[in-house]
Amino acid sequence: MHMTDIEPHVRFINLFKFYPGQTYGPRMIYDHQFLYIFDGTGDIEIDGTAYRAAPGDLFFYGPKVVHRIASDSKNPFTLSGIHFDFISGFQHMNFPIGPLNLPFFDSSLVKTGKVSFVDFDGFLPHINVLPEARIGQYLREIVGEFRNGLLYNQTYLNGLFTAWLMLVARITKSRDASLPLRNGLVQEILEYIQTRYNEPITYERLGSEFHFNPIYLNKLIQLHTGTSLHQHIINLRIQKSLDLLLTSSMTVKEISSHIGYDNVAYFTRLFKKKTKYTPQQIRGR
Repeated sequence: MHMTDIEPHVRFINLFKFYPGQTYGPRMIYDHQFLYIFDGTGDIEIDGTAYRAAPGDLFFYGPKVVHRIASDSKNPFTLSGIHFDFISGFQHMNFPIGPLNLPFFDSSLVKTGKVSFVDFDGFLPHINVLPEARIGQYLREIVGEFRNGLLYNQTYLNGLFTAWLMLVARITKSRDASLPLRNGLVQEILEYIQTRYNEPITYERLGSEFHFNPIYLNKLIQLHTGTSLHQHIINLRIQKSLDLLLTSSMTVKEISSHIGYDNVAYFTRLFKKKTKYTPQQIRGR
């Protein structure tokens, strides 16, 4: 099947607000589903792989795939879940919602399996689409259309969803092509931090400086450095303090202030945690 051959049918879509700490699953469903995180954080597991979920994350799975949703207690999810088929052949069937207890799942009710495309590698189990604001905007419009039930509702709904699917497919295919751009952005950010490591640097500040969503930059930095912005800055500061302890006559208090810590006691504790030695012990070696 080519992507242009699909005739998707939206079976159900809604906007859900999880309560703090709410868990859903593990369970399986009878059709295909996308989950889009509008707000909140938590953990989503798909087919044995766990993902840390945040706003802008989009998840996809098909029938008979075990999945589980766990919302954080302090920042619960607001998400949209959309059940659909890639073809319209089963639109006359009202698929039941998958049971919460896996042993009660009835495989005979599954009428559609994994779909393969000639011109597309397929939708990823997880992708962050936060920089593309239209993903969330279109979903809200689809939810509204599903709820209002106006004339020609299903035809219009399927048309909206087809456009949305094509946008997601376009983003998915362009991710590999945009890798050099993302690498260049990360390099710019790391160089920016390198020259300002002793200043208060937050994701909000980086977002304003580089004109990207702070949550997206957070994921980008963690993906490329293996650590958070906070830990990356700490590592830079400790390395700089080591250099100054070994090559300068500055006091420990002066070094602490120079690298961005006004509280020398806090700096000493942090330094020992990272190096196993106090600054005085390093200088005395």
